[in-house]
Amino acid sequence: GKAAATPAAATTATGPRKAETRAGAIWGHFAALGANTCFGVGSVVIGLALGSISPLYFAMLRAVGATSIFLLQARFKGIASKDWGLLVLYGIAMFVSMSGYLVGIKLSNPVMAAIWQPTQPIF
Repeated sequence: GKAAATPAAATTATGPRKAETRAGAIWGHFAALGANTCFGVGSVVIGLALGSISPLYFAMLRAVGATSIFLLQARFKGIASKDWGLLVLYGIAMFVSMSGYLVGIKLSNPVMAAIWQPTQPIF
């Protein structure tokens, strides 16, 4: 019988795919480095800011800022009415989490917070 012909695109596709995978991995590493840098620097900045204001007030300011941005986006994107209850519950949970983190920084120090933060699991 006839030998199966392989299309030229199939034989050359492994080269570009390998390069794309490598580039994606490099960007992934840069993203992870950037996120951990933000967490580390952010903990120190928060520690300095907490020297003059209450951790709960600071958490409230962060929550109000994030809520404003979210609501602005929701206005243009649209949110189903059945999801608003879950969003409120999520907002309360985030405020409690932020408050605990900021009170912890106030009680210990920002360096310890920067060390502990990356060890926390993400759910």
